[in-house]
Amino acid sequence: MLASLMIITLSLTLGACGSEAGGANTPDTGGLTDVGTDADDPEDTEDTGDAEDPGDADNCDVCTPGTSRCTDEGAQNCVSLQGCAQWADPVVCQTDEVCTGGRCAAGCEEICEVDASECAGEGVRTCIENIDGCPEWSDVQSCEGDLICSGGQCQSSCEDACTDGELRCDGDGAFQACEQQSTGCLDWSATESCGENLTCDEGICIGCTDGEERCSADATSVETCQSGAWTPSQSCPLSCSAGQCDDEVACQPGVRRCNGQVAELCNATGTAYLHVATCAVSCNAGLCTGACEPGQRRCNGQNIETCNSSGTAWEVAETCAGSCDITAATCALDELDISTDINLDGLVLVDGPFIVRPGVTVTSPTGDLTIRASSIHVELGGSIVLAPTGQTAAGRGVDGVYCAYPTYVYTDGTGGGYGTRGQAQTCRSGGSIHGVEPNSDVSAGSPGGKGYGNNGTPGGLGGGRLSLEANTILIEGSLRADGQDVLDGAAYQGGAGSGGGIRLAANDLTVSGTISAAGGITDNGAGHGGEGRLKLFYGDAIEITGTVTGVLTQDILPPLQLFSSTHPVSDRVYNDDFDTIALSWERPFPGLQGYYHRVDRNPYTLVEPSNGQFTDQDVITYTRDDVDAGRNYLHVTSVDSGFEVGESPTHFTVRLTDGPPTLSSDTHSNSANFYTNDDAFIRWTDRHDDSNFTGYRYVIDRFGDTIPTHDDLALPVTQKQILLADLDPGIWAFHLVSVDTMGYLNRTASTYVLRIGEDPGKGSVSGIVTDSSGQPVANATISLNRGLINSTVPAMHTTASGTFNLQNVPAGEWEVGVYIESSTTGTFELTHTHDIVVNADLTTNVTVTMP
Repeated sequence: MLASLMIITLSLTLGACGSEAGGANTPDTGGLTDVGTDADDPEDTEDTGDAEDPGDADNCDVCTPGTSRCTDEGAQNCVSLQGCAQWADPVVCQTDEVCTGGRCAAGCEEICEVDASECAGEGVRTCIENIDGCPEWSDVQSCEGDLICSGGQCQSSCEDACTDGELRCDGDGAFQACEQQSTGCLDWSATESCGENLTCDEGICIGCTDGEERCSADATSVETCQSGAWTPSQSCPLSCSAGQCDDEVACQPGVRRCNGQVAELCNATGTAYLHVATCAVSCNAGLCTGACEPGQRRCNGQNIETCNSSGTAWEVAETCAGSCDITAATCALDELDISTDINLDGLVLVDGPFIVRPGVTVTSPTGDLTIRASSIHVELGGSIVLAPTGQTAAGRGVDGVYCAYPTYVYTDGTGGGYGTRGQAQTCRSGGSIHGVEPNSDVSAGSPGGKGYGNNGTPGGLGGGRLSLEANTILIEGSLRADGQDVLDGAAYQGGAGSGGGIRLAANDLTVSGTISAAGGITDNGAGHGGEGRLKLFYGDAIEITGTVTGVLTQDILPPLQLFSSTHPVSDRVYNDDFDTIALSWERPFPGLQGYYHRVDRNPYTLVEPSNGQFTDQDVITYTRDDVDAGRNYLHVTSVDSGFEVGESPTHFTVRLTDGPPTLSSDTHSNSANFYTNDDAFIRWTDRHDDSNFTGYRYVIDRFGDTIPTHDDLALPVTQKQILLADLDPGIWAFHLVSVDTMGYLNRTASTYVLRIGEDPGKGSVSGIVTDSSGQPVANATISLNRGLINSTVPAMHTTASGTFNLQNVPAGEWEVGVYIESSTTGTFELTHTHDIVVNADLTTNVTVTMP
C-alpha cells in the first residue's frame, strides 16, 4: 500500500503552533519537501502537438504580434501562441459598430487616405476600403523583379520618404521606424511588435495605465492593467468588446474560437458560441492541442480525428466525403437520396436533402435513429421502420402470477405501457403510462411482462425511437415505431410491447401519410401493448392530414440541443468554485420572438411567463448563486412569432458536488488528541465517482480556513492517501480540494487537524479589543489561527466592554484573529491579527488595538 503513497517531509521547529504570520492564500508550509508532486500534476502534461499545432512551419509567424487588422469576419489581433505569431480568431463587431484600425468602434478612423500607398520594409501597401467602408492598409506586397519601394511605389530608383529616426504606430501594439533601407533611401521599415503588455502611443511602446481595461485577443475575457501589465480580471461567458463583457453574442457562423481551455463554434445564425470540446492541455485556433482523452473524436477540416490510446496525439480516423459536423464530430453527407432498401442507425447528418423514394424502406435494426438534414421527404410508398427494441423500465408490463381467491388462475404477462397503459390481466395491472412530463424528447417503448412460470414466454419489446429534424419535413409515406407482437400461442404468454417514440421537428411540417407508434398485440390472451408517443414540433407552419397512431403532442419547436461551455456534460458532477453557468443553442426556427427559461430543482418544469425569464438571445447565463449542491435543472422553451409560448421545454442538468472529499487518518484518528507519532497517514474518499475529477490540490499549514488553489501542490485522481513524514511538534492542518474535469475546485476545503508530539499543557488567553481611539469593540469574533482549533477552543464574541476569554488553549505560539461583521449580515471578515505566546497553566493577557 505504501508504495503508492506520496511522502511529504516537514521540518519546522514549532511549539504548539508557529508564531510567523501566514495567510490562507500564502500558507507557511515550513521546510516542505515535495517528493514526486510535479510528475503527478495532472495539469503538467507535455503538449505533444498535432496537425494544427501553432509550431507547425506553415502556421508560424504569419504576422507581427501586436498588429491588428479588419477582415470580412471581424477584427483580428496578431498574438503569440506557443512561440508562433498567428492571427487570433476574428471578433465580430456589434450591429452598431464598424471595424476600423483592426478594432470595433462606433465609427471609422482616418487610418489612411483611400488609394494612397506607402512602403513597409521591402514591399508596398495600399489604403483600401474594408467591408465596413473604413480605410485600411492592405497586406504588404513585394515589388517585382529589380524594382524597389520608394515613396510608396515600386520603382527603379528611390527618394527619402520620412525623417531618419522618426517613429509611428502601426496598430495598438506595433510600430514602424524611419530607417535607411537597402535602396540607400530613408523609408518606413517593416512593422515591429512592441512586445507583451505594451501598447504603442505616437510611435513609442509604453506600458498600460493601472486600472485601464481591455478585451483579451480572443474576446473571452476582460484584462485589467495592474502594475503596468495586462492581467485577466473577468471571464466573459458570451464575448467581450470595448473592455466589457457583452450581454449578447455576434460572431461569424462556423468560426471557431478558444475560450480558455474550451474549443467553441459560432452557431449557424451568428448569435451564440456552442461548446465543442474541453481541452486537456491547451486550445489554439479553436482546436485542442497536446494531450487528449483516449477515444475522443473531433473534426479537423474534412477529417475526423481520434485521440490515440495513450492520449498523446490525434490520429486521422476517417476522411469525410462531404463535410465534418464539428459539434457532433461526425461526417455529414451533402445529400442522401435513398432509392433502395437500406439500414440506418444512430445519428445521420445530411447538409442537404434526405429523401426516401416510393417503395423503399429505411430500417433501423437497433431501433434508435436520428436524422438531421436541411429537408426531409418520405415520399408516398416510402417508409422508415424502427425495430422494436425498447426496454424502458418505467412502463414495463407485469409478469404473470398465480391469482388466488376468487379466480384461482395462472396469468399471462400484461402489456407494456408508454403513452397509454398496457392491457391488464386478471389480478395484474398493465404497464404504466410514463413520459407525461413537459419535455421535448421521446423515448423508446416499454416491454410487456413475462408469462407465468418457467414455461412462460418473454414479453414483447417496446417500439424504437425516431427523431427527424430539418427545416422542412414532408411525410407522404409512413413512419413506424410499433411495439413487438407476441404471437407464439404459448399457454402462459408474455405481454406485447408498447409503441415507441417518434419526434418530428421542423420549421415547416407536413404529414399526409402515416405515423404509427402502436402497441404490439398477442394471440392467446396476454395483454396488448399501450400506444407510444408522437411529438410534432413546428416553427412557422404545420399541416397534419394523415393518420397518426399514438398519444400526440403538437407544439412550438424548442431548441432540441443545449450546449454549455461551462458545464458541458449534462448530469456530470462539477465542483462549485465557478462564477457563471452558460447555456447556448442553435436557433430552432427563424421567426421566433425569443425564449422563456428557468433554473430550479424540478427536472420537468413547464416554463411560462409567470415563472420564467424572457430572452431574445440564443444563450443564457446564470451565476453560481442561482444553483445549489446536487442537481439543478435549466429549462428552455420557444416563443413563436405570435407570442405563443411552447409547452415542451428542453431540459439541461447542472449537477454540483455535495462538498470536498472526506478525510480520515489511521495514525491520528482523533484530531483533539496529541500523538507522539510524527508520521501522519491521511486518506480520503470522494463523494462521487472518479470519472468526475482529474486530481486534487492540497496545503499543509497551521491555519483552519486555508483553501488550496491551482498554485498549490497537486495529486493525481488515482491517489487517495498521503504520508506526512517527520512532522515537527505542534498543531498542523491538512487541507484538500478536488479538481473536476473543467478545472473547477471546491469552494470549501476538507481540513484534518493533526496534533504532533507530547501534550504541551493548556493555558488561557484573556484580552480586550479596542479601536484606534481606545474605545472597546463589541461583538467582534475572536479565533485562534483562523479557526484551527475551533472544535476544542470555539471562537467567541467580545462582550459589550470589548473583552474576551479563551480557555484550554494548548501552550505555544498563536495568532489571535479579530473578525468584524461585514456589510452582509452574518458574514464576518478577518480585519486584524495579533501574535501571542501561551504558557501552560498561565493566562496570557493581550490588548488588540484595531487600526
